[in-house]
Amino acid sequence: MTPQKKVMPSWVWWVLLPLLTTTLLVQIAYFKFDTLSKKQPWRNIYASACPLLGCKLPQLRDLNAIQATNLMVRSHPQLEGALIVDAVLVNTADYSQPFPNLLLNFSDLKNRNVASRRFSPLEYLQGELAGRRLMPQDSPVHIAIEVVDPGAEAVNYEMKITP
Repeated sequence: MTPQKKVMPSWVWWVLLPLLTTTLLVQIAYFKFDTLSKKQPWRNIYASACPLLGCKLPQLRDLNAIQATNLMVRSHPQLEGALIVDAVLVNTADYSQPFPNLLLNFSDLKNRNVASRRFSPLEYLQGELAGRRLMPQDSPVHIAIEVVDPGAEAVNYEMKITP
């Protein structure tokens, strides 16, 4: 006597296949949320689903799309022993994004660090930009920062965009 094989009817597979595929897609969407929610067209899908599921989309941020140009350091006209650092920040991304932190470095002739300071947006945004959180796209933002003069050894300076 040979044992009989129990074979599932084919209609069961046609019901299970879409169910298993949907389960797999939901798992991928859940575990890759941080990555996929920052890319189109997935961001639009998450934007529709999040209000129903109680999740929150992460803020879009691309520090490489923010440029600091026209950097100029000059003596402060009113305070002795102080400098004014002027720069223009431009967000070249296709969306508004949070203002970055700025790292200002002064170095000597041998490129050794003489002074360095990190500035948060609260410290460098003034006037009508004070308190703003998002940097508009393709709009130059002029900033002026007052710093203590690091001395005669500080002959080079640079500004870096940091998270």
